[in-house]
Amino acid sequence: MLSIFSKFKRVQRRLCNSAGYATIMNSSGLWARNRSLPNDAHRPLEPSEIDAFMQIGLSKIDLDLMSRGWLPLSESNNADLATVVRDVRSELGDRRTNAINVGLTFYPIFNAEAYVSKRFVLLHAPLIYGLDWLATFSVALASLRPVAQDEGGFDDQIAAIEKGASETLDVIAGLKRWGTLDMSNALYAYQGAQGPDLRYARLGYAIAASQRLWIVLHEFSHILSRDRQVGAKALEQEFAADLFATSKCEQIFTRRRAANSRTVSSAIPLLFDLFEALERRIPARSKTHPPARERRARVRAATPHWPEWGGGAENDLFRWL
Repeated sequence: MLSIFSKFKRVQRRLCNSAGYATIMNSSGLWARNRSLPNDAHRPLEPSEIDAFMQIGLSKIDLDLMSRGWLPLSESNNADLATVVRDVRSELGDRRTNAINVGLTFYPIFNAEAYVSKRFVLLHAPLIYGLDWLATFSVALASLRPVAQDEGGFDDQIAAIEKGASETLDVIAGLKRWGTLDMSNALYAYQGAQGPDLRYARLGYAIAASQRLWIVLHEFSHILSRDRQVGAKALEQEFAADLFATSKCEQIFTRRRAANSRTVSSAIPLLFDLFEALERRIPARSKTHPPARERRARVRAATPHWPEWGGGAENDLFRWL
């Protein structure tokens, strides 16, 4: 276990460093910061952020790190990551999952080569962070566009949200870097998309949480089945992991459907919309992942509830991605 954990930390930091991020480790976990940020960069944290971070045991030193642009990359210092990993372990009920190390890092998306013959999961940090933004943008646009079309208005707000969404996609695709000063436009758009009562943000966050659940289930499937490879076999293994994650999510969503039907019906179709949008920004074919459209088709054909999710075969609400 110690050797696997040590290798996990080495690979995690190496991928961050090679992508242009400095890393530090303290008692709370691993942190990364974009090297392009000036040393005096500072963003005051909102009171709600401070309260949430304090509740998970982060110290004043940790809060100072976050205000200066350091991003939490470990289960121990990232509440969203810790929550979804705990939920996945509970849902799977497999003791082997307790030995799987999970963290965030920066590396080319849709590339499984970093995982071959390893027993840990390193999720793409910009994707995990960006899910909240993109889901909130999607909810806001799905609500605002029909009103704008029927009654007019909202043109400036819609344009700002669409620009913020596009910039966020560029960051996830690696065309821009997360945590830089030029992300301010996307941040302002995100704040504007929340609305006066935060209803877009609340629903967007719930959708993103369901998407993180799917992503972690997908990665755990690879490790539990010991099938992470590259080459011709990798594509079929991705399809199998997609089906495993979707089947498990469908079981979970069915139990939770009464709580928020829109959340569970939007999460997975929107995630595949996101994958397709990223592929348009990264035209080179992945060596380890099939095209998102093929993955969507396989999942849709095998998922009984898909016609109830995101409008069926085509997801009109989120086609803007």
